[in-house]
Amino acid sequence: MGNDGTMFSWILVGFLLAVSITLMIAFMRREARVSDPIIDLKILKERPFVAANIYNFVYGTCYICISAFIPLYAVSVYGMSILESGFILTPKSVGALLASAVTSISLVRWGYRWRC
Repeated sequence: MGNDGTMFSWILVGFLLAVSITLMIAFMRREARVSDPIIDLKILKERPFVAANIYNFVYGTCYICISAFIPLYAVSVYGMSILESGFILTPKSVGALLASAVTSISLVRWGYRWRC
């Protein structure tokens, strides 16, 4: 079955999953009852919104999975050390940090939507 640490980890995962599902249900019920909700629940049922979220989930999952194997590939194929292979993803992290900063400044300056 595994050692006690592994069993505790899976119990913790199950507990946190149950708590998150319970809180999500409570949030959705609350949003359905109030007159001015944070999220309009009708938009969650529209096909373009659902399709965009499914696409983003699949794309994000694939991107993260592929990125996780880049250091392993560098060690296996190019014979890099583990430390060197860890530095391979540093430009990606710095780029994400800079893109986030530029986007934040741009949103404040130009707004969230283009006006036609």
